[in-house]
Amino acid sequence: MKEPAKRLLATGEPAPVTVYNPNGGSPFLLVADHAGNAIPRALGRLGVAADQPFEVHDELGGDTYTWHGAVNYIRLDPARQPAHVLHVRPQR
Repeated sequence: MKEPAKRLLATGEPAPVTVYNPNGGSPFLLVADHAGNAIPRALGRLGVAADQPFEVHDELGGDTYTWHGAVNYIRLDPARQPAHVLHVRPQR
């Protein structure tokens, strides 16, 4: 018998998507993401100690940032950096 799939998002966590017009007839799909700093509780701290700095490498732009604590910042700029794919690297 197959084990039921575990849920990534717990009750009370924000939905991963919002559909504004489910009956729309347009052939276009607009996707925008400003994921914020909410990490699903099921992922824990992603291997990052709460009291230690950690690196985040942008796989698209090539930049590496040193972040501290739970709230950090990246900028989306449609002319220069319209997206980020971030790789969290815990400090060793």
